[in-house]
Amino acid sequence: MWLGSCQGRDTARRPGAPLLVATTSLAADALRQVAWPGAEVRALMGPGTDPHLFKPSLADVRLLAEADVIVAGGLHLEGKMSEVLHKLSAHKRVLFLSDSIAPSALRYGEGMASAPDPHIWFDVRLWRQGVVGVGHRLAQLYPNKAGVILAQTQSYADTLDALQAWVQHATSRVPAQRRILVTSHDAFSYFGQAYGYEIKTLQGISTLSDFGLKDVGNLVAYLKARQVATIFPETSMPPQTLLAIQEASARAGHSVKLGPELYTDALASPGTEAATYTGMIRYNVNAITHAHTAR
Repeated sequence: MWLGSCQGRDTARRPGAPLLVATTSLAADALRQVAWPGAEVRALMGPGTDPHLFKPSLADVRLLAEADVIVAGGLHLEGKMSEVLHKLSAHKRVLFLSDSIAPSALRYGEGMASAPDPHIWFDVRLWRQGVVGVGHRLAQLYPNKAGVILAQTQSYADTLDALQAWVQHATSRVPAQRRILVTSHDAFSYFGQAYGYEIKTLQGISTLSDFGLKDVGNLVAYLKARQVATIFPETSMPPQTLLAIQEASARAGHSVKLGPELYTDALASPGTEAATYTGMIRYNVNAITHAHTAR
């Protein structure tokens, strides 16, 4: 797992090329799908980086200052960077993927009525809206490249429509009573709403959320009562919390196993299955549905 930022990389700009900077690996993937070939796309956060905890280095701040356009997730996904991004938006083009999502479609964690859940990419339809919105805005900012941008945006929208159909089919094969997804933090709320899964977690929307012995006890009791056989760690979080749940569950007389690590807040390293958004969604859905259908 790589937890670095832009610090230490070659930050020299390509002469004559507009510099488009994305905050997260997911935002960078979206930007690459809609940007024209001559644009230079960079990401602040690499594979495996938790955006909730990310602290920009001096080199990152400089890159943001040099960027012609910045693309971010929004909804405070970027945690400590959110204030910086909103300040930059006063004098720089900052596009938020979440800006194209209707407020009525946003979900909120328990006790978080004023803070929407930023993990919109786990509903493919919402992510499609976000990416298309960024594509259309980019076309407005670069009218001489609008034809290419809009064509690529539509092509990728068609790809996401096909992905949505695939996810619906794959999840529908899991019996309704087995559609329970237990992970470390509450990143899959949109997935649950979109595809009929009950989501149970130890931590809240942010990986900064605290939990205590009562939370552990409640989750163990839930696992036993619902006879949940598999719980899923996440690539951007240490597995210790779920290992503790597994041990506590065993002491309570119920055996659970750890499933494959799911990708939640960041993509995988280049060249691997989950290195793109579509690959990450397929990887996660295959891991979840296989665990819930294999008995």
